[in-house]
Amino acid sequence: MADGGGTKFIEQILLLISVSGISAYLGYALLDGLANKVLKEQVDGIDKKQQDLEAEQDEFKDELDRSKELIEQLEMDKKTTKFELGYFKAISAVDKAESMMSIPDEALSVKKKLTEALDAVTESLSLVKREDVAKDDYDKLLVLKAYILKRLDRIDDALSITDELLMSNEDNPILIYNKACYQYILRRCQADNSDIKDMIRRALTIKVTDPEFIRRQEKIRTKVIGNKDNDLEGLFTDAELEELKVAIK
Repeated sequence: MADGGGTKFIEQILLLISVSGISAYLGYALLDGLANKVLKEQVDGIDKKQQDLEAEQDEFKDELDRSKELIEQLEMDKKTTKFELGYFKAISAVDKAESMMSIPDEALSVKKKLTEALDAVTESLSLVKREDVAKDDYDKLLVLKAYILKRLDRIDDALSITDELLMSNEDNPILIYNKACYQYILRRCQADNSDIKDMIRRALTIKVTDPEFIRRQEKIRTKVIGNKDNDLEGLFTDAELEELKVAIK
């Protein structure tokens, strides 16, 4: 089927030809004016179609961009959900491992559960960047990873993570306490551990306002004063523990 626009254009050209027959009487100026008008209408029509097409393309591009943004957001939501799921999976595995630690025959099962926990934490941390999630959530997972590494006797790795966290959280009592514990484990037989004792004192006495920090600081105070933390076994004398007890009142 012929294009209606093309037919119309031919009709207009034929009209121009017929007009040329009387151009001798009316002059070439009139013929030029009619030709310019016809051609201008054709150009304007093409411009209009082009503009309409460009508008449709822009609208399609905007819709495509919105779709891409939505897909990216959904992908990030999926990653953050898996990030959180990995944390709870790791916590569950650690709890199970700790429930078996006092049973000698379960040593292999304990190590297996701790390895599962470490894998879950490592995978979660690989899914997102620090800026993709709440800072506390990311740091919380790193603290858990350090704890798991300690339980797997990878103390140097645990200490490295803790040192990194302390660079931006130097007044965090839990991190200070953990660093002291890890260092003491590494050099338990060393004669002078005064620097470790100072870290413990700071962790127990530093002022905190965050309700979660207050709760956890009170928990470690109870462990230290009661001499119930195996990681610090033999560090403080009874007299030093009494001094600490007075200092935190």
